[in-house]
Amino acid sequence: MNKFICVFVCICVFVFVTALALLAFTACGIPGEVPDSSSADIKSNPANNSETQEESPAASEEEADLMYDIFRGGFPIAWSGEWFIYVDGEKCLGRVKADGSERSRLSEDKTNENCLLLQGDTVYYANESDGNKLYSIKTDGTDRIKLCDDELYLTGIMYYSDRIYYRTNTDKHKALYSIKTDKSERIKIEDEIDMVLAFENDVIYYISGAFSSYNSIAVLKRANTDGTDIQQLTNAETEVYGFADGRIIYYEVTDDATYSMKTDGTDKQVVIAERAGYQALFGNYLYFANYGDNGYLYRVKSDGTGKDKLADIKPNNIFVINGEVIFFIRNGETASSNLLNSDGSYKTITENIFEIVLECDDGFFFKTTESDGVKLYFYAFASGTSTDIGYIE
Repeated sequence: MNKFICVFVCICVFVFVTALALLAFTACGIPGEVPDSSSADIKSNPANNSETQEESPAASEEEADLMYDIFRGGFPIAWSGEWFIYVDGEKCLGRVKADGSERSRLSEDKTNENCLLLQGDTVYYANESDGNKLYSIKTDGTDRIKLCDDELYLTGIMYYSDRIYYRTNTDKHKALYSIKTDKSERIKIEDEIDMVLAFENDVIYYISGAFSSYNSIAVLKRANTDGTDIQQLTNAETEVYGFADGRIIYYEVTDDATYSMKTDGTDKQVVIAERAGYQALFGNYLYFANYGDNGYLYRVKSDGTGKDKLADIKPNNIFVINGEVIFFIRNGETASSNLLNSDGSYKTITENIFEIVLECDDGFFFKTTESDGVKLYFYAFASGTSTDIGYIE
């Protein structure tokens, strides 16, 4: 397992996905398949070779209506392994079993789906009913606790080593703070934080400076998780794509090139010398649009070797989920979201640009803006089809 802790990734299990897809079909009464432009298989992915699972029991009409109501009113946030955590149409937290049973509301607090975190059996959230203050509550609705009086800046909550990390609107430059889960030892990490990237061995990596003043640039920094020993790792405008083999993979705007370096900022090496866009790191491979070759879809190993053209496709964005390469294509007024096949062809997931809501082991939830509103879908890698869940806005 990669030693770096990804703070925004939610993991679901196959049983949940199977049951959910079954319920969505029953509840919506709408076939969930999308046009398939290619029948070729995706590149080998262990996630697609899972053992046969027991068939989920058929959903009752009441359970199906229940699941439909959940998605019509809100959308999923996380899967705990037992409970499906969601935000309902009234912006309150709820939970439900994967089979649609035992639905309950955790509290009457209004919350923001962009500032929620499930950690173990506890949900941490910005309570809009109390000025976006940081709260926690158990997944059974007990032990609702106000952790601090800071007004949260709604860009996410992070967990590391029994501490919650958050940005606040209280300070001018959206400073980063942390506090223990028992409400003790609130500390400020730094004033000028734009994005937290990862934690490793009691070190936090983050982008700083982009919004602190008119001409400032976003540089990469690191600090101890107690706020001490702050170090600036780059001097140029920096975009970080991730971590691989103990190295940071990043892009410098000044050089228009992609590099790697050790996590202490030493041993800088070139990964991609030419201009590259829409980069996405998965494992030891970096996927990108190669502007040295008409913007076509490429990948390269994180050490700069093994550069390979995947397809004569010009992507407008790239995502990699469990080894599956997903990309957008825009042609004038039209746009589509697609999944790459192993032969360089692709299949269209939807004739819209979508926003990924929740990533799972066997697929992902996404929402699209359509003529009648915002609709939620689930795309399953194994079947290569999308389930139409229903309108959520």
